[in-house]
Amino acid sequence: MTQEARILGTLRPRLTGASVLCAVSGGADSVALLRLLVSLRNEGLLRLHAAHFEHGIRGQASLDDRDFVRALCASLNVPLSVGQASVPMEAARAGEGLETCARRLRRAFLKKAAADAGATRIALAHHKDDQAETVLMHLLRGGGLTGASGMRADDGTFLRPLLPFTHAELIEYLNEIGQPWREDETNRVSDTPRNALRNEILPRIRDFYPGAADALARFAAISADEDAFIGEIAETVWRERAREYAGVRILKNFSALSPALKRRLVKRALGEADFDTVERVCAGDGSLQLPGGLTAYRTDDDLYLSRAFSPPPDVPVPDAGEAALVGVCLLTVENAPPAPVRDGGLTQALDAEALKNAVLRTRRTGDFIAPLGMKGRSKSLSDYLTDRKFPYPLRDRMPVVARGQEILWAAGAGISERARVFENRAAKRLTITIY
Repeated sequence: MTQEARILGTLRPRLTGASVLCAVSGGADSVALLRLLVSLRNEGLLRLHAAHFEHGIRGQASLDDRDFVRALCASLNVPLSVGQASVPMEAARAGEGLETCARRLRRAFLKKAAADAGATRIALAHHKDDQAETVLMHLLRGGGLTGASGMRADDGTFLRPLLPFTHAELIEYLNEIGQPWREDETNRVSDTPRNALRNEILPRIRDFYPGAADALARFAAISADEDAFIGEIAETVWRERAREYAGVRILKNFSALSPALKRRLVKRALGEADFDTVERVCAGDGSLQLPGGLTAYRTDDDLYLSRAFSPPPDVPVPDAGEAALVGVCLLTVENAPPAPVRDGGLTQALDAEALKNAVLRTRRTGDFIAPLGMKGRSKSLSDYLTDRKFPYPLRDRMPVVARGQEILWAAGAGISERARVFENRAAKRLTITIY
């Protein structure tokens, strides 16, 4: 069986019915991918468009690559989109490395070209040897299961249909069909981590482990399965334990989780975070200042993640209707019978007379409350919240109903004796919805 027949036999069931944008640099791998996709297009199995991005790095050689791809696509009757940028200038402006900048600009171009062409997938020519390089790079950088998973065959946007095949197999295919390609001489210079792996380290590894690329690809596939499995568990735990309170993200019963789940949940909560930051949060106790203005606070059980908070302006408590405390909560007020709400939490019945001239706000220094059941004796709001075991990281965001510095209701903690309802006196039902 020819390489063409073998590779097409693998690609055909995976790509039938697809609308594909093929990224073509002019190198052997991407030219092989284009020719394989053209064969599937000619069988009527997919819709095909091509794209080429000229990085402005290699001078005339780069322009010659562009012209080669244009001529190739024209001869194959494949519509082509061409993009161009000066990666060195943009990298200097953005303070990025050339590789990082080139990847960012190229991917942005490919996504736009795919949208313009009506393509639902972008096909990239990464192969088994690329996967081996990627896995080794991630391991050497200290990556976990996600890094060990390497590149995904299909991440919903980018397809890598050639991952099961080696570079040598693709070269054999091109030679079978008599298809030339362009050589990028910079790939032979070991001036980047990937080039050093490709040109020097992996060849030495293969001297001792001839099946290294297969083994690393297998390791990546196993890691991807196990990474997905742990990710599913983490999502279930997230749904069960993640909460929001006025801009604070809370992970309940965080301390009881395994280290693996802690890392997953912290990474999910923080979005972009490096390994050291994640580890500090997982292992930390008390308050930690994190990059980006975040604060992590650990209690014995829970984890709280928040940004700096500025108290919003006070809002008068309406006689009826709604009032919004910006960034904190929505208060709803309605007439109600003078009956106490037992264990009301964020809903309470308060005496209408006591609410006259009251405001909705957050706590401030000097606040006090005469707790229900203490016969009018008062104590500082701070001490009261400690007694009630109200979480410390949420106290500055807790909505309170107050007259001056006297707290009538500390939402979620309790009400004042002075605001309790009395039989035969008008009452109001207050409900707070935390943002």
